[in-house]
Amino acid sequence: DFLFFWGAVFLVTTTLVAFLKKENQELIPAKEETKGITDTYKLLFSIIKMPAVLTFCLLILTSKVGFSAADAVTGLKLVEEGVPKEHLALLAVPMVPLQIILPLVISKYTAGPQPLNTFYKAMPYRLLLGLEFAFLVWWAPKVKHEGGFPVYYYAAVVLSYALHQVTL
Repeated sequence: DFLFFWGAVFLVTTTLVAFLKKENQELIPAKEETKGITDTYKLLFSIIKMPAVLTFCLLILTSKVGFSAADAVTGLKLVEEGVPKEHLALLAVPMVPLQIILPLVISKYTAGPQPLNTFYKAMPYRLLLGLEFAFLVWWAPKVKHEGGFPVYYYAAVVLSYALHQVTL
């Protein structure tokens, strides 16, 4: 019903736009010059050979190597140590406002002449968070009791995930 309703709204609005909106005939765009395939690839390779572009490509291709295991395995290892999946899923709820607010805060640092400086500065902290995640996994069986995990353990996990979102 939901998809049917919005599909009908989409069809009605696009039909109304098609019939009621008049095009501006005064402005006729000039024909754009297009390059051939070989000229386009020559331009592409000349851009790729620039030192800044090579450095950026190397950075992008290798940046996730240092923390990919910690990011991917932490949740799985916590579940393996006895933390219920439902509790881990609920811990993601407080991250939503943080994920909305952080780009607004960080945008003033990334919208300048050197936008990657923020990325470079956050990288060592994100690598250190891999050690913190390892500590959380190591700590899990030590604080677990027959009723589950104490509230302070979940608070530590939420704080770690929040710091992870900041560095991410």
